[in-house]
Amino acid sequence: MAYINNPNQSGPRGARLPINSTNTRLTVEVSAASSDYVLVLTDANTALTFSGTFEVQIPDEASVNFPVGTQIIIINRGTGTLTFDSVSAASIYSAGSVYDITAQYGIASLIKTGADEWYLAGNLA
Repeated sequence: MAYINNPNQSGPRGARLPINSTNTRLTVEVSAASSDYVLVLTDANTALTFSGTFEVQIPDEASVNFPVGTQIIIINRGTGTLTFDSVSAASIYSAGSVYDITAQYGIASLIKTGADEWYLAGNLA
């Protein structure tokens, strides 16, 4: 993947923004889910929206082998609570050990950093 420097970012070199082969910024596909949901491989590097009270499950590596570095963005469009949970051997780490998006329009990001190891950050409670 190629990168460009962002001159609008503070710091000596600015932030590095990913670009594709046509030198345009990358975008993510956005999909809607309407029930409890287990992540699948095609969710890698996408955004999922929910509107209600649901559970988002992260499968273990034996079930779905996401590449290390995979990021999945979760958006709560509704007033319900989205709860993150793992299936079997997968581990989720979050500052303060919080695993819920309770706020409407709250956003969280899951990032896979190793085998069965995910980090969760965002508007969590």
